[in-house]
Amino acid sequence: MTVELDKQRWSAAVKACLHALMPAMGADGGGVEIVRETPETLELRMIGACVFCPSRPLTIDQTLLPALRAVLPPEVRIEFTAA
Repeated sequence: MTVELDKQRWSAAVKACLHALMPAMGADGGGVEIVRETPETLELRMIGACVFCPSRPLTIDQTLLPALRAVLPPEVRIEFTAA
């Protein structure tokens, strides 16, 4: 299978994963969006209330990263950028 097909598959899985998490994040006025996807990197940005939330590191470490790691190949880096 080509790298592009693999990326398309995990890209769809990432979008479904984030879509499933958005109601909980959106309940507090926040969320997360995809900034950039490459075969090696997924770059995300926290949005809304999540940008300044003191619990942002916990949300990333205990919710987003485990959920995304479950659907991404291990070689894909996950990065969070500033707002």
